[in-house]
Amino acid sequence: MSRFGWAYVNCDESSDVSVAGVTGSVMFLTGNNSISGSNYFMYNYDGSVPGAGGTTSSLILTGTFFISGAISASSYHFEDITRIDSSGSTRFGNTNDDNHFRTGSLIVGKAAGSVILDADVDNVTISLYGGVKHKYTNVSGAAGVIKYQSSSISDYLIGVKGQCPVEIRLHSASGSAGYSTTGSIIVIKDEFTGERMPIDGVPAAIVLSGTDGETIDGEPYYEMTGTMTAISVYSNGSNWFVF
Repeated sequence: MSRFGWAYVNCDESSDVSVAGVTGSVMFLTGNNSISGSNYFMYNYDGSVPGAGGTTSSLILTGTFFISGAISASSYHFEDITRIDSSGSTRFGNTNDDNHFRTGSLIVGKAAGSVILDADVDNVTISLYGGVKHKYTNVSGAAGVIKYQSSSISDYLIGVKGQCPVEIRLHSASGSAGYSTTGSIIVIKDEFTGERMPIDGVPAAIVLSGTDGETIDGEPYYEMTGTMTAISVYSNGSNWFVF
């Protein structure tokens, strides 16, 4: 005995064969070897499906979609997300013009449940648990040689070791490559416990200098003298200032 699956029969217009369902509805088995369609599951092949926005070649589902496997798509567009529950590493954005906005409180924690960051909108507070760690850069030249060092946008704490004179050229106060440094802060600390020695007339000090004519408190250079001194400078977008 032969077995038959699905078949397509090209009946002429005079045929009285018909299937239930609205125009554009996707056919499915309803039981008793009959098929039907619904306006909840439609294929917009000619732009006639209501609510499809005139976009042809689109499958429209009204209701809930359950899937046990994976979804592969070139792009996703969600109008409303109630909850995101995922595990593993994730990354949002891959270009500098990606903007991600959040409304409401934010809590970041470890798997064990301990809170790392708590941004409370109601109290307008941000609480960090475990302290704040800033980038540290060590500057240390060879004995008997003047050390020249340039800071970078990512620098915050700069520790200077060794007894030789050091000149630190601060990065541009106005920023670079589309990155603004307005409000940036750099802390420079002399970590040498002894007395710095001059070399070839260069002062026994840590000297800060600006980039491309930028100034530090209105001067092209700022000299840190004494033993184990420290200084903090900030950018106003044009020059550096000591505070």
